[in-house]
Amino acid sequence: MKKTKRAYSRGFSLIEIITVLAVLSVLSTLGVVMFGKIMDYRRQSEIRQAININYLRLINRLQLDFDQIVSPIFTKGRLSTVRHIENEKRYQSVPLDDDKISFPILYVNSEDKNTIMQVFYYIDRSLGGVPALVRVVSPLGQKEPSGAREIIMTGVLAMKIHCYDGNNWLEQWDKPFYPKAVKVSFVLADENRIWEQVVRESTFWLGNIL
Repeated sequence: MKKTKRAYSRGFSLIEIITVLAVLSVLSTLGVVMFGKIMDYRRQSEIRQAININYLRLINRLQLDFDQIVSPIFTKGRLSTVRHIENEKRYQSVPLDDDKISFPILYVNSEDKNTIMQVFYYIDRSLGGVPALVRVVSPLGQKEPSGAREIIMTGVLAMKIHCYDGNNWLEQWDKPFYPKAVKVSFVLADENRIWEQVVRESTFWLGNIL
């Protein structure tokens, strides 16, 4: 009678098990890192999208006011920009552009009557949190804004203004006539992640307003 060979099953050695665990550990670490990067990229994209949407609203508000600008022939008001660098309330010790702009507009009051007013745009850094771009409508001829502040956009860290006289872009404007164009540059940030910043710039052409 033939003897049957008994089959023995061979298990994994300790070295093989350790090798497999090491490979799985590396793959798991890489997966966590890649997942974190993907989520961070997605978060950055969402923040930038939100900033861009708010920026479009800001630009539309500015454009509406520039469309209502009044010729200096009919008023003593004029377009004026003030160049200023904010050295005290900085972001990470970097001086910030803190320009202001004002100009006369045709304003419709609560009684649906047209009145010439002076509109101001500037960054308010006294709100206690993230600085914001505000709009103030004041009586014509005032050099400083007075009245209720309308917050146009929060997270505006800096604003720089240039005016085009037909030949050069000037950092400050205080002439009895309007520039050909106004270029406004912004540094914008997310309220909760102040380090997430974008730079945007828009130019408003005033044409030949006399």
